[in-house]
Amino acid sequence: MPLDSIRHEIGREDYWERHCSEQSIELGSLHLSCAANSVRAGNVQIFLRPMELRLLHFLMTHPGEVHPRKRLLKEIWGEWAVVGVRTVDVHIRRLRATLQPFGLELKM
Repeated sequence: MPLDSIRHEIGREDYWERHCSEQSIELGSLHLSCAANSVRAGNVQIFLRPMELRLLHFLMTHPGEVHPRKRLLKEIWGEWAVVGVRTVDVHIRRLRATLQPFGLELKM
C-alpha cells in the first residue's frame, strides 16, 4: 500500500502537505520558501533539518503567539507521533543555534 494511501486511511497528512504550498514567507531578513524547502537570511542559505524547517514555518506563520509543547507536537509531528514533549525543546535549541550566527533570534 503506498504511503499516500496509508495517510489517507488513518486521516493523517504531513505538516508540509497541510500548510505549505508554493508560498514564501518573509519575516525581517528571514525568507522561507515552501516550494524549495529552503531558508535564507538575506542572501545566505541556511541549512535546516526537516523538522526544524517545519517548526520555523509554524513559528513564522504564527508570530508573537505562545505555543504549548503539546500543540507544537500535534501540529508539526502529528497526532500519531511517538515522541516526548521534550523533543520540541531539542528542535527549538537546534533552531536557535542555527539562526544565532546570522543575528537572528528565535523568541518564544
